[in-house]
Amino acid sequence: MADATHDHPHPHEHPHGHEHDHDHAHDHEHDADGTITAEVVNITQGATQSVRAHEVTVQQGAVAQAQADTLTVENGAVALAMTEAFSVANGAAAVVLTDQATLAESAAGVVVADNVELSGGRVGVLLARSVQGSVTTLLDARQAAVAGLAAGVTIGLVLWLGRQLRGR
Repeated sequence: MADATHDHPHPHEHPHGHEHDHDHAHDHEHDADGTITAEVVNITQGATQSVRAHEVTVQQGAVAQAQADTLTVENGAVALAMTEAFSVANGAAAVVLTDQATLAESAAGVVVADNVELSGGRVGVLLARSVQGSVTTLLDARQAAVAGLAAGVTIGLVLWLGRQLRGR
């Protein structure tokens, strides 16, 4: 596969109905659902719904869903990342499922990873085997478990109370 990329200086209309400026490897496909499938995908100042590739780089862009061995985001965002290695700098991610996550001055909603390296930023819920660096979290693994248990007990009591009141 050629690892050369080509640039689209003007918006590029894809068969799946959206326009964006981007460059990605020559050998790629756009599936019927709009997924870009390739070995290497580079998105610069653009956005796409779904990407499936070995290596994905997003610079000043956004991806709704990315499935990749390696995903790198700089000054961009990804909604759902499913990767072996994920890296974000000055960006954001909603949900990250990965083996290795590196976040620098970035925000994430939920990160589930084996190993996480952090330097600044915020993570809503962080579930990781190993964490290096400093991060501000809304809930860590223990707090998430306690919150889930408390929610379960509360819901159970409300349902039980509802049954008791209807029974009278």
